[in-house]
Amino acid sequence: MPTPTRAPLLIVVMGVSGAGKTTVGRLLAVHLHCPFADADDLHAPASLEKMRRGQPLSDEDRQPWLARVAEKIDDWRRQGQAGVITCSALKRSYRDVIRGGRDDVTFVYLQGAKAAIADRLAVRSGHFMPDQLLASQFEILEEPAPNERAIWVPISGAPQEIVAAILTGLKERRMAQAPSTTIADDPQALARALADWFVETLETKSGRIVVAVAGGSTPKAFYHCLATPPYQARLPWERIHWFFGDERFVPPTSPASNYRMFAEAIEAARFIPPENLHPVPTDAASAAQAAARYAGELQAFYGSDHLDPSQPFFDVTLLGLGTDGHTASLFPGSPALDERHAWAWPSMAPDGSDRITLTYPLLESSRETVFLVAGADKRPILARVLSHDQALPAARLRPSGTVRLFADRAAFDGPPD
Repeated sequence: MPTPTRAPLLIVVMGVSGAGKTTVGRLLAVHLHCPFADADDLHAPASLEKMRRGQPLSDEDRQPWLARVAEKIDDWRRQGQAGVITCSALKRSYRDVIRGGRDDVTFVYLQGAKAAIADRLAVRSGHFMPDQLLASQFEILEEPAPNERAIWVPISGAPQEIVAAILTGLKERRMAQAPSTTIADDPQALARALADWFVETLETKSGRIVVAVAGGSTPKAFYHCLATPPYQARLPWERIHWFFGDERFVPPTSPASNYRMFAEAIEAARFIPPENLHPVPTDAASAAQAAARYAGELQAFYGSDHLDPSQPFFDVTLLGLGTDGHTASLFPGSPALDERHAWAWPSMAPDGSDRITLTYPLLESSRETVFLVAGADKRPILARVLSHDQALPAARLRPSGTVRLFADRAAFDGPPD
């Protein structure tokens, strides 16, 4: 989670052997004008010899070493200075020892595929760790969970490029607003927690209320909650207008339609006045025409074709998160990511299906932005979004108002896959 503190940076560059930790760590320390340390230098002689013989270290072997790494960080902390140390830190339990329960330690995870790192090790010489130990490292590797707030950086670039990405991540971390986070035990509890917050938030608002809803399976239980006691009786249905963050280019009767899923789950026919429901016009001749028509409706509703920062379009924007880092229908590599003028735009999903999506400017024009994330399969990508990985569309969103994360435990801090 980003933090506004200006305390000295205490950074642990982590990853398996061969990820480039030492090269990147030294270069990062130069950029930050701070001391550098390599945790390899803190191994006991017996541990070094064991690894030279091709034997992986046990957890028992590593505990004194991890304590020395933590002590090095404490030395920098006591002196009030920044520092960069490289350490494999492959397990969550190892990182907990190094972190020592403090929030001022930032882990930078150099992420790479096993095959790519094996190629690097094949040409490396003079290191105490033999190539055959790489398999054992990947076997025990536990990539950082979302609640560890690590910065994930791929190793595919040159060292200078990797350091530039780390510096960008650190800047984002210091500048960005920390999202309010609510964690529930399971998807049903998550739906109820979001419904509690949603109703309480809307009850305090006067006048017209505007909500952008998300498609997909995760929010369906939330919509169903809103149509049941006690939530249904508390919502000011006659004042809420419902728009869609994205839609598939299919008829509204299609099982794939976000509109159909939402309308059925929330029992729109019972509770929502017809004039308050604003589906994407998928009866258009093409997704591009549907996007243009929806943009026109949005602008007519707002009363202008220019967004006023002091008057956000939405009161609440609900967003999901795909396993590829997409949100709404803003997919990695999509031209829609670069559209900064139109409010709605055609998009194509990885499976080739046509979509219509709201663009960043409109999605960002919201008083409250909520990411709803559930399931263990979302945990790695959520960690990357929270580390501000700019390769991911969801991480590039910069809402004007408050950002909130509602996640179940499996997505936020569940056990490693």
